[in-house]
Amino acid sequence: MTFVSETNFCSLALSSLDNKPISESSKLLLTAGARIENKGQVYNKSKTQLKVVGKPLILWEGVNSKVTLKRKPKEVYALDINGKRLKKIKLYGASFRILPQDQAFFYEIFF
Repeated sequence: MTFVSETNFCSLALSSLDNKPISESSKLLLTAGARIENKGQVYNKSKTQLKVVGKPLILWEGVNSKVTLKRKPKEVYALDINGKRLKKIKLYGASFRILPQDQAFFYEIFF
């Protein structure tokens, strides 16, 4: 997987959901997040130490990125935090875009 992100700081992780290597899997999960914190979370002034852990709800910044896979997927869905499908993501060959407007932390990828 390669990605080109327009989000200053983000983390993306790709996992197989069928116990096969990612290169052979028929179902993958992409996890994408930028800045994530609990509501009410407080850092010191230099943001190097957490002073107050905060409480749920978890606040997160969505990721704006083009994702390109080595294989062309058949379908990609944006998922909510509980795994419910929110919307189908448009494919451009082996690439697709994830956007903050998707309101998704997870993306389900089928081959």
